[in-house]
Amino acid sequence: MKFRLSLILAAIALLVPVALEAQRVSDPVYPLAGSGMIKVTPAQLGVNALTEPGSGTTAASSIIDLTGARAFTLKFSCTQGAITVNTTFYDETGAVAQNTVAPLSAVAANTIADLYVSTEQDIQATTGTLGAKIRLPQKAVSFTFTNASASAGTCTARMFISF
Repeated sequence: MKFRLSLILAAIALLVPVALEAQRVSDPVYPLAGSGMIKVTPAQLGVNALTEPGSGTTAASSIIDLTGARAFTLKFSCTQGAITVNTTFYDETGAVAQNTVAPLSAVAANTIADLYVSTEQDIQATTGTLGAKIRLPQKAVSFTFTNASASAGTCTARMFISF
């Protein structure tokens, strides 16, 4: 009986460090890592048939909190073009604009375009010309769309944010 108990205790002593190490390895890097995706509708984003002035820039989208995000995709389409996507990043309060860049330009009219931004790799897009390189993490973001055409139109966009 004494031999069995010491054998059991020895086995437990070997397994505890392995279990603790496995727990440390699986701890998330981001607060919500791996917990899924948030879909931001055109209405929530404020880009639901948003007026696109001829040879001008739209009003800004809603400011979207990206705390803990690993990646996001902006999916958009504008009825006039060529379109430039302007991206504004905000400070830790999420209210004060820090920097505005143009990561994507020359997107043709009536084209459904995806702009993908992540923590691990450079930006990617399904159409247009890539410009300024942007990457996560960022506190918050908003978008405007600049229309190079003299004709007015509308833009619709949605976002998918991965945690």
